[in-house]
Amino acid sequence: MNKYNQEKILDIKNLSVTYHSGGTIVPAVKNISFSLQKNKMLGIIGETGSGKSSLIRAVNGLIKYPGVTSFEELDILSKNGIDNTFDFSKMRGKELGFIPQNPFGSLNPVYKISKQFKFVNKKHKLFNKDQLGNEIIRALTEVGIADPERVSNSYSFELSGGMAQRVVIALACFARPKLLFADEPTTGLDVTVERQLLDNFFTLVNNNDMTLIIVTHDLGIVAQYCNEAIVMYEGEIVEKGSIEKIFLNPEHVYTQKLIKASSEEIS
Repeated sequence: MNKYNQEKILDIKNLSVTYHSGGTIVPAVKNISFSLQKNKMLGIIGETGSGKSSLIRAVNGLIKYPGVTSFEELDILSKNGIDNTFDFSKMRGKELGFIPQNPFGSLNPVYKISKQFKFVNKKHKLFNKDQLGNEIIRALTEVGIADPERVSNSYSFELSGGMAQRVVIALACFARPKLLFADEPTTGLDVTVERQLLDNFFTLVNNNDMTLIIVTHDLGIVAQYCNEAIVMYEGEIVEKGSIEKIFLNPEHVYTQKLIKASSEEIS
């Protein structure tokens, strides 16, 4: 492995997320620490409520009160944020990409898809006016959309779930972010659409020098596409390592149960 691939793109020490409600403090993520090297694909797996989504939302600065994020050290893209001093608003969409679970919740139904790409372009100054139209078509084509011109001129409510999710992925990748997060990106899609979308998605990530963190309950996705995995349970990391280690020689009893349950579902 060369020096480039050994560079850390994310380093977290003792990150916690708590939610405050009516005088009660509910811990969602408990003193988590891990690091990730460039060009890796990391899968975060665990049951619903294990803290997966809260973790990646915290790293993107998306936890709002009554949620509270705290950490000892958070180094994203070698920027060394101290006391939450990251300017996430400038990083998100350009250096950090985020793909949420619900595409229709993140697409604005009032504007055509092309207009939403233009908003991203205006904020981050990616392309000039002469380039922009072709770049939008390019972005939609890369995620497997066969008729990008039609989709570009459509509103989100005119799209299927699978098509809307492809658009959200294209928007998240439009600026070629260095670090990309995907939170259950295929929720609600049928198996055929899911696999086509994932193949396009991971090809896009591989071809454009991105580092990916994907949250999913589907162990098959992690086993097929990722290099490394983290297993979360009740807000904590109970196991982490290479795909081979996690799936062929799991050490924690919770990981063993997850893999066994996944195997039984397939059989």
